[in-house]
Amino acid sequence: LLVSHNMGAITRLCRRAILMDQGRVRLCAPSDEAVAQYLSLQATGNAEFAVAHPSPAPGHPDFYLRAVRVKDSRGALAASIDIRHPFCVEVEYELRRPINGLRVGFRLLTSEGVVVFSSTDRDQEGPGGPDRSVGVLRSRCEIPGGLLNKGHYTVSLGIDVPMVQSILFLDGVVSFFVEPTGGLVGAIPDNRLGVVCPML
Repeated sequence: LLVSHNMGAITRLCRRAILMDQGRVRLCAPSDEAVAQYLSLQATGNAEFAVAHPSPAPGHPDFYLRAVRVKDSRGALAASIDIRHPFCVEVEYELRRPINGLRVGFRLLTSEGVVVFSSTDRDQEGPGGPDRSVGVLRSRCEIPGGLLNKGHYTVSLGIDVPMVQSILFLDGVVSFFVEPTGGLVGAIPDNRLGVVCPML
């Protein structure tokens, strides 16, 4: 019995799969069918997850998530990204009081559930992290153009104090497509393999 959120492993190793949803069997089917159903449940198909009435996160009374967004190189919400241009993942939140050691991060996953990379807002700031004041804040990560291959991607959000406290985790909170509009993938439609396709 393999229990996993790694869709690539499930499709490679299992002929059949059982999809569980809130403790109940939702589907028992061939692996490809179960994986497709799982991904449709996880992906919002939207570049923005906005919280209309923010409430405290389960792990901390002073952290309020307001939104997670995918934005194109012009700063506009984008569920479809031009493969040639940079884009960003933005997390907007509110702190009612400072949280020492707070880390805001995310994972970028392929449509098969393979983690492409993880990033946090402490990557460039060192172990102490950025200085955060009370109020509405935004953490942004810019992904360069020409890095990701064409395909469908999802973002999973993770907020914590490393090695101390988990504040919030949201799986598949936003999703987007990278469109083969040019560059290495768009020039010759030969389905270049790989999750990334940088010009080296």
